[in-house]
Amino acid sequence: MLKKLYAILLLVILISSLDAMASHIVGGDFTYRYLGDTSISGVTHRKYKVSLYIYQDCQNGVAEAIAQDNPAYLTVYENDGSIVQFDTNIVYDATPNSGGSISVPANFSNDCVKNIPQLCLYRKRFEKTYYLKPSNVGYVVVYQRCCRNANIANVVDPGDKGASYYCLIPRTTVTNNSAVFKNYPPQVICQSNPLYYDNSATDADGDSLSYEFCPAEEGASGPDIKPRIASPPPFDTVDYYPPYSFS
Repeated sequence: MLKKLYAILLLVILISSLDAMASHIVGGDFTYRYLGDTSISGVTHRKYKVSLYIYQDCQNGVAEAIAQDNPAYLTVYENDGSIVQFDTNIVYDATPNSGGSISVPANFSNDCVKNIPQLCLYRKRFEKTYYLKPSNVGYVVVYQRCCRNANIANVVDPGDKGASYYCLIPRTTVTNNSAVFKNYPPQVICQSNPLYYDNSATDADGDSLSYEFCPAEEGASGPDIKPRIASPPPFDTVDYYPPYSFS
């Protein structure tokens, strides 16, 4: 799952200018923590706290679109495509110093940037605790939001293509916590210049982590920019203009 989050995040942070609508979101990822088991009506459930993080351009993004991100809509599916539940009232914690809303530091140093432009990036955290019944196939938690920057040069019709962010929770016989990135994403990347960035992560279970590029996945579109119920996986992937591809 980490590799999918990395690819989505990298693709969106390469975008520097944003249009109105809902293209203020410039990336996101999920994490989850296993909090033990609990019995509900005599059935043992696995308790997980799921955290969605989205990054918002508060310099160029439309304030109305930013406000519309709250609350977040999350949908839970079993990995066979069966819907489990959907939640439409997950709000971030706006309490100062709570970590629910953070102004992300610039976090970059690059010789190509002589005069640092005006930057503003928020990170919003939305959390939900789930009590999941035993499952032989596991679960997927999905968040979908439209749209991408209409000026993206290598994607077909980007202004009508949103993104899917999701995490995979394994079957009941496996106890797992997700990996967590160490650093915030860089806010400025210069074309044709080397980028040195520590994209490493930590894993509470000590699992081995690997990274790879994968295609950007769609989720939501212009007619429904914030679906109350997200579509289930597998997700469609964006079409790239030749000679570009995800690889």
